[in-house]
Amino acid sequence: THKKVAMHLKNVDAQDFDREYIAHMVADHAKALEHLRAKAKDATNPQVRTLASRQATVVAQHLEMARAIQSSLTMDASGRNS
Repeated sequence: THKKVAMHLKNVDAQDFDREYIAHMVADHAKALEHLRAKAKDATNPQVRTLASRQATVVAQHLEMARAIQSSLTMDASGRNS
């Protein structure tokens, strides 16, 4: 749950916070995208399909950005891109 994640992040040291936070953002966006794509395909209401399809496009863009941030943080942590 989001409360558990928030409590966990409160206890993470500053050095690891960004990496842990973005890992949760990537996972949450991936789950949301999966759900939206399923609704866009399977919903019986055409308006729901349209809305889910449009939102899936936005969430996919956000997921791509989050993954790029995650990648840069991983490279920073390894010292290759500091």
